[in-house]
Amino acid sequence: MLISFLSLFLLPACLFAQQANTDVLKRFDDLFTFPSGFYRLQIRNKLPAKAPNNNDPYYSPWQRDVFLLRDAKSPENFLYLFRNSYRNIHYKVLVEKKNKIYLANILSNRLYYIQEKERMQTFFPYTFSYLDFSFFSLAKHYRIPEKKEAKQFPKDTRFPSIAVTPESELDSYLLLSKYPEMQVPKKKEKGKITYKFFYRKLVLLIRKKTKLPFRLDYYRDGELFKSAYFSFATLPNKSKQRDAANERLFPSKIRMVDLLHNKETVLEFYERDSSKVPSPFLFRPKNLLTE
Repeated sequence: MLISFLSLFLLPACLFAQQANTDVLKRFDDLFTFPSGFYRLQIRNKLPAKAPNNNDPYYSPWQRDVFLLRDAKSPENFLYLFRNSYRNIHYKVLVEKKNKIYLANILSNRLYYIQEKERMQTFFPYTFSYLDFSFFSLAKHYRIPEKKEAKQFPKDTRFPSIAVTPESELDSYLLLSKYPEMQVPKKKEKGKITYKFFYRKLVLLIRKKTKLPFRLDYYRDGELFKSAYFSFATLPNKSKQRDAANERLFPSKIRMVDLLHNKETVLEFYERDSSKVPSPFLFRPKNLLTE
């Protein structure tokens, strides 16, 4: 009788914790779900401090303007346009629903489908992978384990944090992929074993005061190998038309730090134009090689 009475208090507390964890992941996803329209970005690598004429540590020959187009008809689709140093479109990266990714090389007139096993490869010469460009959903692909299970996944402390924000001002959440580990099929088994290529383990750090994401740590084979640092702000709208998104926060800057190779890439959002509605024609793979 006493156990049943106590369970009335313990069960709601457990459900509350699960709901709070779900809210954390959903809030992260909402910040990276952009309204349809046209966005102007810039991507650049950080050069070593000893580089000649290096007044701006984030300037490099690989500094490129990027345009991001979000499909109004199918919000899951968005398209990156990478300009070269001659201000011509050199590459296009299309992300479709279910994280299908295509790469179009305009100069060589070649279209590539990025297969599952290739999605975590870096988009040369940057530290972002193709999967990172997809802004994949944390709530859909990850779960926050209970404390007992989390103890099986110790923190990798080989790399000290390069941020000035003390750990006491951050909440830490361990995220585990919902998909099982890759299995090697036996000879007698028929059919293919499907496997989702996602980061197996992530650690999300949230600012306690603002509830905004501060850092996302990426693990491979149990070891930390890169971290993303986030800054958020409102984006200037080139259009004179006011909309609800004028007041919302966008990821104004994402710094992707490759800890193993001491490399860093910055993806920065500068402005958006809500008056430009991209044509659905642009988001079809067969049309990527057209102007």
